[in-house]
Amino acid sequence: MSGVFHTLKTRLAVITGATGTLGTPIARRFAQEGASVIVASRNCERAQKTLESLKLEESWPGQEHRCFEMDVKETGDWERLVKEHKSIDILVNCAGLDQHKLLVKMTEKEVDELLQTNLTSTIWGCRFVGRQMMQRQVKAQRQSHKTAERASQREEEQPFGGAIINVSSVLAQRGMVGTSIYSAAKAGILGLTTSLALELGQYNIRVNAVLPGPITGSVMTESQHDGISRAGGGSVAPQTDSIAAASLL
Repeated sequence: MSGVFHTLKTRLAVITGATGTLGTPIARRFAQEGASVIVASRNCERAQKTLESLKLEESWPGQEHRCFEMDVKETGDWERLVKEHKSIDILVNCAGLDQHKLLVKMTEKEVDELLQTNLTSTIWGCRFVGRQMMQRQVKAQRQSHKTAERASQREEEQPFGGAIINVSSVLAQRGMVGTSIYSAAKAGILGLTTSLALELGQYNIRVNAVLPGPITGSVMTESQHDGISRAGGGSVAPQTDSIAAASLL
């Protein structure tokens, strides 16, 4: 049993895009490490299939996985998520939409959809879930300050306040034909993550980003796969497992 398991046991993890090529392995890895997983998706049928696979990974009596239907672009759905689940420990923003079209040939609707799905949805997730984590930590810190002994213990142990993992892409750092808006959105996620890590770090909330290369099973074109690999984006085959493992950090 890995050391991470003891950290994630009793933890509640929300994975957006959990029915996707990368989201499903991430959800499965968190389940294997002991977390109870909320499969967040707007596709109930696919979410149910992912949920059934997670149940095979259950390793302790209190571990429970569930589906949550939501559109990550809608703030109302994020509000509903934090209202119905008041103790979210981990958020993985994995929902995304690929691009395979030159910017000059894209419509305003297509550009907006890419930005909303890849960047704005991540911002909303960080805002709503991050605020819940922060408020929980503020309350815990106030309670710990009741005695000097507890305050000292809090400073030494630095208890886990939460973790947010944002899925960016190697395309945030290198160009590729037909991915301009996607790359811009993923670069935005890096900026968001860097600043948010500073904002929430004082509450013992970790904020990190992972940058996958080409992934087996994605709808990325063959030329895009080859282009990323040649540019140093990594090989295709090991990506889902390695990124899922990195998401635990």
